[in-house]
Amino acid sequence: MSPSSWGDPSPPPNTSEPSPTLPSDWLLGLAAVPFVGAMAGGRLIRDVVLGLSQSSEEVFRGDRLPVLHFPQTPPGDSDAEPSD
Repeated sequence: MSPSSWGDPSPPPNTSEPSPTLPSDWLLGLAAVPFVGAMAGGRLIRDVVLGLSQSSEEVFRGDRLPVLHFPQTPPGDSDAEPSD
């Protein structure tokens, strides 16, 4: 054996380059960004809906509604009874 052939590996049988693969750490990192964004968006939507429900409750409270005065008719009034 000649000393020049000791460190030379044999060429690979397939000369085309294999497709690059992403490490699992990168895939996990890329998947975490949309997940965290969805969690933050969900919390924001929840806070908005709760705020709207509390505001609508304040609008429809009895002390904020106007008082409606209905005319009172006496019991013997003939206008209150339907006619045939």
